[in-house]
This record gives sequence, C-alpha cells and structure tokens, in this order.
Amino acid sequence: MVLFYTKNKSVHVYEDKNKKTLTSRATMEDFFFKGEVEIEVKIAGMEILKIDGKIERTMFPGYCDGYLNKIQNVVGLRIGSGLTKKIMKLVGDTDGCNYLAGLIMECCEGCILALTVKPLERAVPEIKQMKDLTPKKLADMLPNMKNSCLAFKVD
Repeated sequence: MVLFYTKNKSVHVYEDKNKKTLTSRATMEDFFFKGEVEIEVKIAGMEILKIDGKIERTMFPGYCDGYLNKIQNVVGLRIGSGLTKKIMKLVGDTDGCNYLAGLIMECCEGCILALTVKPLERAVPEIKQMKDLTPKKLADMLPNMKNSCLAFKVD
C-alpha cells in the first residue's frame, strides 16, 4: 500500500495565570498548505482580543496572499452564534483563504471545548443518572453550551 495523502491538524488551548484569557493555537499541514493561527480570547464574553497567523507553504502561488492582514478583521468578534458565517465572510469564501478561516474556527472550537471540560466533569455523574436528558437540560447544566448551536438553542 502506498500513502498518497496526509493531513495533520493540531489545536492547543492554554489559560492565562489570571484565568481571564485563553490562548488557542491551531496548526495544519498537508500536501497543499502549512500554516497556523493563534487567537487570544477574553473568557468573560468570549471576545477575540488578538489574532496572529503565518503561512509557511501553499502550493498555489498567490492563494491566501494578503489574508494574513485580513484575519485582523476577526478581532472583536465574539465566539458564539453566527461565528462561522462571519469568519467565512471576512476571511474565507470564494475569494478568501479557506485554510486560514478553517484554522480560526478550529481555535474557536478549541476555546469552547476547553471551557466545557470542567463543567462537564462535574456534571457527568449527574448526567449518567438522568433518564430524561434533553438538550435543554444539558444546556442548563452547562451554561456555556446555551445557544452554542441549534441543539442547545434556548429561547
């Protein structure tokens, strides 16, 4: 068997010492692209405070040129409902750089998951005993999940 294609993605999320911000770094490498994005997010409000990125390799000359500057447009956005659409409009889409947009989304998802781990660990024993678990009940137990997606939409 011959290996034809490999893609490696990595996401790491760190909490600062004061527990006020998260730093999330996503890297991706495949045959066509190698790059990374790092964001800093204020935990209260989930606002993107800083973003940085770099592209080490792209197989298509000119693809993603200028988009390292355009990623700065996501500073000030809040991680929450509608984020994917906003990031695609600002960075990705047909005339953008979908690689960078994807890495930004990976960083944001990493932040959400990082903040979900501790409450989920506390809730697991209770969840295991619930016979009528619904997305609404789970969202009540894990407040950062409220309105994070259609399944956890709270009116």
